[in-house]
Amino acid sequence: MTSLIRTTDGVIFKESSQSTLKFFQTSDYTYTQSTVTVDWGTMSSYTGTVDLANLVLKQHRDEWLTYSTSETDVPTVVGFMNNDYVFRFTYATLVLTAADSIAMPCNANQVTAGCNTERAFITLQPEWFDIGTNYIAVLSPIDCSAQY
Repeated sequence: MTSLIRTTDGVIFKESSQSTLKFFQTSDYTYTQSTVTVDWGTMSSYTGTVDLANLVLKQHRDEWLTYSTSETDVPTVVGFMNNDYVFRFTYATLVLTAADSIAMPCNANQVTAGCNTERAFITLQPEWFDIGTNYIAVLSPIDCSAQY
């Protein structure tokens, strides 16, 4: 999935299956392109593989009734690369920094049925994931015939 993320002075553009994140300066109408780096340094608890080609970024939508072109806050940016974690990012001058992570664990009934922390039953897909003001929502298909 291609991602387009608003910042206070431009947009971050992440093409599907590409590991490069691009920034385009829009505040001065030059549309100058730069590269955005992703800093995982603070995520010592994450032991999975970082795969920028599969990174999907989503952002809390602006409140369209009260939006101002002089916004000073970057709406919350979250992302995921696989089905294990959702990451919250902060942005400052061409650097997305992983600030927090949410593990997508198996629930107790799924663990009894054989799920372990290596592979959750949750399937993260862009079309099943949304971010609101206070919460994220994850919808995921399940095998309804399975006994949990």
